[in-house]
Amino acid sequence: MGAKIPIPGVLFVNSDVINTSNLSREDFDFWYCDEHIPDVVRQSGVTHAYRYEHVLEGPSPDRKLKYLTLYNMPDLNHMETAEFATLEGQSPGPNKDRVFKNAEFDTRAYETVQVDERQAAQGKSRHFSSRLGRSKATL
Repeated sequence: MGAKIPIPGVLFVNSDVINTSNLSREDFDFWYCDEHIPDVVRQSGVTHAYRYEHVLEGPSPDRKLKYLTLYNMPDLNHMETAEFATLEGQSPGPNKDRVFKNAEFDTRAYETVQVDERQAAQGKSRHFSSRLGRSKATL
């Protein structure tokens, strides 16, 4: 069996605290920004992380998860590795009761399907158009 073809893309994680009596947003933010994101970016298959906070109401008022984190991954197959399985959230860890029982995470993988090469050639940030990727780790 040969090596899998690399699938460049992003890991999309929408999250928020759902039980603020057991986990404050401040504690969640500290854990997410100062512990979890650095652990993820230390992985060999993750190059960058970008975290966003929902601030404006748009055409979808039913939103309930406040934060969005995008992890750039040169190969989404990394999500099926033993290294990825060591991340807290993929396997039990010390924050299982404190964080994972009091927060919600919507995790999806998106495969890159288009890169605006004109922008890249001009040294500007690339624009990615993506479609939902399929991975056992995100189902």
